[in-house]
Amino acid sequence: MFIKTKFAAAVSVASLLAACGGGGGDAGSTTAPTAPVNASFPIQGAVISAYLHGLQQTLNVTGFASSGAITTPITGALTFTIGQPLSTTFNGAAALQVTQTITGSVVINGQSTPLNSTGNNLLSPSYAEVGSTGSGSYCVASTPGAFPATASAGQTGSIVAKACYADSSKSFGIGTETQTYATKAGSAANTLDFQIIDNVYNAGGTLTETSALTYTINSAGVPTLTQVQLQGSASGVSINLTAK
Repeated sequence: MFIKTKFAAAVSVASLLAACGGGGGDAGSTTAPTAPVNASFPIQGAVISAYLHGLQQTLNVTGFASSGAITTPITGALTFTIGQPLSTTFNGAAALQVTQTITGSVVINGQSTPLNSTGNNLLSPSYAEVGSTGSGSYCVASTPGAFPATASAGQTGSIVAKACYADSSKSFGIGTETQTYATKAGSAANTLDFQIIDNVYNAGGTLTETSALTYTINSAGVPTLTQVQLQGSASGVSINLTAK
């Protein structure tokens, strides 16, 4: 259930900044001290547990939108939901489909705009990621993605690489996506922060958006979504959002 978020959830924010103009601001951040953790944590077990049971978390949003010399703060809240798997067919093979949604709203220049995004992750019967779909995208893994069986603080690695197309015909390529992970000690004892980072590249190979989900996993392998980050640009406006 370590599933990428779609930057589409934040695109509508750009139109607000473009329409409303100025406003200065800065989105500061602090890093909480970390606590001692176990030597390793059961990552694959946490993934499968979350896929089987679903997950929902409401988080507070802070961030900023920038256009030229104008930077405007953003506040709000979002609810991130991961549904339970449903049997389907993907790229000609049996698969499990897990739907993720982002709902909520953000405020910029005193105006509220909704966040509303839906995407699907496609998994093999053994819960390896084989692709993803969203509005105008059909992404296929070059090989099934795999999470590490266990992980400890300070590790990084690759999960999956995908080629993306406009639709299931795969006749028109629109770019690629890569998914990696990084770990650090959680803020509570015997927890691990497992961050899944998605980078999206257009057909020319230019990075267009980055999203990251952080799950805090305890020693029993139970995950809790603790942070969502979105970075990218739309309509000439750069957007940087953090929800936690």
